[in-house]
Amino acid sequence: MWKRWRNKKVSLDILARHIVDFFSKKGFDVKSSKANGGIVYLARLADQHVEVVIKIVGDKNDFKIEFAAKQTRFLTFFGNLLTMIGGGSLVLRNAQTLVSLDRLESDFWLFIENVVNDLSVC
Repeated sequence: MWKRWRNKKVSLDILARHIVDFFSKKGFDVKSSKANGGIVYLARLADQHVEVVIKIVGDKNDFKIEFAAKQTRFLTFFGNLLTMIGGGSLVLRNAQTLVSLDRLESDFWLFIENVVNDLSVC
């Protein structure tokens, strides 16, 4: 999912620092790179096999942020494989992880809305 903001005059560098802090406080390891005219952040929560990719594209007056969360292939593959031999606990863990990812995304967008409103200079 992505959202776009216009005419907010938000420093994307400061916004990016807030995003890194958001994920770091939740225990994620965050790495950044530049790609396609924007900044890409990969946040990983290794012990739960979860990845979140955040992209910030644009400039201070017209930018968009994309949030894409997923489970790593490890949990998906082994959860499906072990289900066939009675490994239902991984299926339950898979379902709990999906619920956690939905909650994380909701928390992220609420956080971003507040940060953008605080940083905007109208």
